[in-house]
Amino acid sequence: MGAMIAALADGGYPASDFMQAPAVRVLKVEGMTCKKCIGRVEKLLMAVPFVTAARVDLESGTAEVEGEGDMGAMIAALADGGYPASDAAAPVEAAVRVLVVEGMTCSKCIGRVEKLLLAVPGVTAARVDLEAGTAE
Repeated sequence: MGAMIAALADGGYPASDFMQAPAVRVLKVEGMTCKKCIGRVEKLLMAVPFVTAARVDLESGTAEVEGEGDMGAMIAALADGGYPASDAAAPVEAAVRVLVVEGMTCSKCIGRVEKLLLAVPGVTAARVDLEAGTAE
């Protein structure tokens, strides 16, 4: 979500998340052997842009991450820190997120906002409602 909001802001359309529930992702993390590893892994994950929270479970060898951080960036950050990791989630259907978009005044804005959103990695479709001031 953070990447979509940033793309719209860069294009001149300030936006905010209509739904405030953060996305939660689970990673399988290898190489954790003690309680110090928990803090290290959490710190590595929190350094990834758009990650808002990280909780590590040493016993299960997993990390739950909140926010819109890029999965590849999280895995790379952990690998660089000595903790090989992978996405533990099973494939899921695409999530629909709703953004409140400011500054849209005409039908041309619809195309611009859709184009900005579709340029964000992971976004497969975009639909803009000018009257409601939202984008899905």
